[in-house]
Amino acid sequence: MSTELTNKDYKIIDFMSEFPVAKMEHLKVFIGYNSRNLYRLRNSGMVIVEDEIIRLKGKKIDSSESKNILITLDVLVHYYKKGYITKELDYLKTMDMPYYAMAKSSKVDNFIYFAVVNIGKELLQSKLIDNDNNGNVVIIIEEKSQKEDLDLKVPIARLEIYKDLCLD
Repeated sequence: MSTELTNKDYKIIDFMSEFPVAKMEHLKVFIGYNSRNLYRLRNSGMVIVEDEIIRLKGKKIDSSESKNILITLDVLVHYYKKGYITKELDYLKTMDMPYYAMAKSSKVDNFIYFAVVNIGKELLQSKLIDNDNNGNVVIIIEEKSQKEDLDLKVPIARLEIYKDLCLD
């Protein structure tokens, strides 16, 4: 017996097409899902649910990429709850390296770009960000100690330490 998908189910699929891995909290904040949505999507074979992590079936991404997407989504949720960005899905998009996402600012009519800088890759990712700086960039580092290894030549809007944000 096939379960018919709802409008919200399709919104989740659209979101997961942009961000192929997400936590239930991300979907709750940006879509407003409930457990019935995930039940239908899992039974239809469209998503895989592992603990709190939801993956879009058929979309292959490696574990480090998954980790960076989840970090970015955590920061996007934090920024939304603080009132810095909107949750309009038309303006919440993934991007090519060195950025993981862009979101529309709720304060002014422009976008905020989010880049994750992984431990041990500070110099390489600093160069990528310098070469493709769209302005209004938020750099997300995993640990405070990485600040010393960043070598950015262009200004950034904000530097966020992921471990500190997780404590909020």
